[in-house]
Amino acid sequence: MLACVTCSELFSIKEIDEGKYILSTMQCTECYAVLQDKSYNQSCFGKPTEVDVETGKPIKLGYDPSAIECSTLCPDRKFCCKIVVGDSL
Repeated sequence: MLACVTCSELFSIKEIDEGKYILSTMQCTECYAVLQDKSYNQSCFGKPTEVDVETGKPIKLGYDPSAIECSTLCPDRKFCCKIVVGDSL
């Protein structure tokens, strides 16, 4: 059994195989869903960056593959990218 670092819920190997827990980040998908449901001001996870069409500047910061925060620093970058881009896990 492995625990989610956010909620401390325990997950079995079967649940991990079912995709309910992400080994690389040690977080469960329920906690990620909570992050994704939060506003842009509270969490960028699982959201695309929204850009002002007139200025081309970001107005809401979310996943941006060209941002160093997303491409290198964020521990959730791979999982976030898959959600934003729409790839299956």
